[in-house]
Amino acid sequence: MIKYRDYAIITLDDDIFYPSDTISSIYESYIKHPNIISGRRSHLINFKKNLEIDEYLKWTLQQNEIKNPDYNLFITTGAGAIYPPDILNINEHFKYLVNELITSDDLVLKYFSIRKGIASKWIKNNKIA
Repeated sequence: MIKYRDYAIITLDDDIFYPSDTISSIYESYIKHPNIISGRRSHLINFKKNLEIDEYLKWTLQQNEIKNPDYNLFITTGAGAIYPPDILNINEHFKYLVNELITSDDLVLKYFSIRKGIASKWIKNNKIA
């Protein structure tokens, strides 16, 4: 995202078999919503009564009810997601954070999206394997 900041970035895992409409559905969502993050799998972040983020296992996992952009959606990048060009403005200053947390890329990208005030959108699709 630092090197190719002028391009939309699609993320996919290399250990999943994807339906044939994966790339087209991601691209179509980007065309309709060019200023948000869209993904084919999302969780709804739930909160405790004191407004702290609830434990991960208490989130609504693989939610498919919220169809509009929402700040409380957590996109899982491996199922297929798109980040518009330079939307997170990740620069050399934050490179250390990205390198330290490389195995937690979903969390790092959510952190940057919250920091920038960027909403996320679930892309309706058939479940992936």
